[in-house]
Amino acid sequence: MLVGVPVREEPLPANSWSLACRKGFREAWPRLAIVWLCPLSVESYVAKGRGVVAPRLPCPLCSTLMVFWSGYPRSVRVAGLFWRVWIPRARCRLCRVSHGLIPSFLLTGRQDPAETIGGGLVEIAGGMSIGGLSRRLGLPFTTVRGWWRRFRARAPLWWSGFAALTVEFGGMVPPRWPTGPPSAAIAAMGWAHGAASARQPTLTPRLWGFVSVVCGGSLLGTNINPPWRVFPDRRFIAPSPMLGL
Repeated sequence: MLVGVPVREEPLPANSWSLACRKGFREAWPRLAIVWLCPLSVESYVAKGRGVVAPRLPCPLCSTLMVFWSGYPRSVRVAGLFWRVWIPRARCRLCRVSHGLIPSFLLTGRQDPAETIGGGLVEIAGGMSIGGLSRRLGLPFTTVRGWWRRFRARAPLWWSGFAALTVEFGGMVPPRWPTGPPSAAIAAMGWAHGAASARQPTLTPRLWGFVSVVCGGSLLGTNINPPWRVFPDRRFIAPSPMLGL
């Protein structure tokens, strides 16, 4: 199963195990957001309400199999309309901490789906103005500008990280790259997605769902660890701090 890396909502404290013994697990361990591979569209996901079925995953802190633990609503904007989606939570009985299970069509801290944001980034990298894209999508100029500023700032990291991931999946990285870090980062994401699709065609989602899984929903996050650092259980990148769900 393709499961995204957990994204930390707060930094782990120093010597967290001893802190857990003194204060209890609930205070010592952070809550995480875990992106899981969701085959549903936003509309289908919304229609299922609280009946959506998420995979039962191991705890990202201790690897104990977690149990479902209620959840919380979250809004997502599609074609100018806001939908309320249910985000399940899973709880580790050992750590006594619950974690949000984010479907792969979302990014953390963003109201718009990953496909909308990713597609917009491709258009801006291709020459479309931010104002033109915001008018076409019917979104505020400041929203689209925020996407581009954050992505442009992180582009060198994604560029090198997804190129390394392409090689790890057995793909080939062309010797010539597109001009500019944003365009190179988008190209590297496509190469990694193609390599993953060739390796696991039935499990690999569409491009931007794949990117969300790889980066743990933090494509536009403020702090992101290098995506080429992988765990033994085949998660793609190390946990990174996040602003919120």
